Amino acid sequence: MVISPADIDAVIGRDKHKVLRPLYNTQLMTDCGSEVIIAFGVWSEANDHGTLVRMIEKTQRATGGRLRTVYADSGYCSILDLQDCASLNIDLYAPVQDNTNQPGRKSGSGASQIPSREFKFDKSTRELTCPAGHAMKLVREVQVPRADGRCVGELRYEQSVQHCSGCPLASRCLGGKAQRRTVARQSDQAILDAQKQKMQSPAGKRSQRLRGQVIERRFGDGKKHRGQGIQNGRGLARVKAEVGLSAGSSR
Repeated sequence: MVISPADIDAVIGRDKHKVLRPLYNTQLMTDCGSEVIIAFGVWSEANDHGTLVRMIEKTQRATGGRLRTVYADSGYCSILDLQDCASLNIDLYAPVQDNTNQPGRKSGSGASQIPSREFKFDKSTRELTCPAGHAMKLVREVQVPRADGRCVGELRYEQSVQHCSGCPLASRCLGGKAQRRTVARQSDQAILDAQKQKMQSPAGKRSQRLRGQVIERRFGDGKKHRGQGIQNGRGLARVKAEVGLSAGSSR
């Protein structure tokens, strides 16, 4: 565990400028029509996992339960976030995290390994088929812990050595000295797939433009004109008070 001797409530992490320092996680829920800050939250956490529902609950208390639609970025669009919003009757517009541009694992030939998205999944049978057309064996289903203390299901598949050893795609599919290909897929991946389609709709594309116009401008205003890039107080209670006063003055 790493703590800050100047502020033991803060978490140690890298800020937007990649500087390692004590941090607090500040959240704002802003009305898109009036740009009024409806609710705010401050937590001693290094990431946004699990904060969406807490912000929705704060906003519902402030608005008498009238919140119906939330626009957010990809940091708030996990399977758990989508399931939580569905249970709260909240229509969440947020893009699914896109990792397609990140370099994948290296195959035996040194090139990037064939990505798991090129493996075909049959949701009725939960069967996974490799790019060469061979069905893969479902080895086990596990529960993977997430940062907020909950878990998500993950299906783990592996191909037989016999299929992989003679496959013409082996040089691009197998990693390093591996004898067979293994693939992990989230049990509720269909939820993310449906969200991707939703965000490609006209309403989804419009939501991202609107979110950028409202909340990004609000955070920029707070950092440039209200000193929210660096908090003056020390300790979670003081930082909450400072953010609350700044949020109130922005109304």
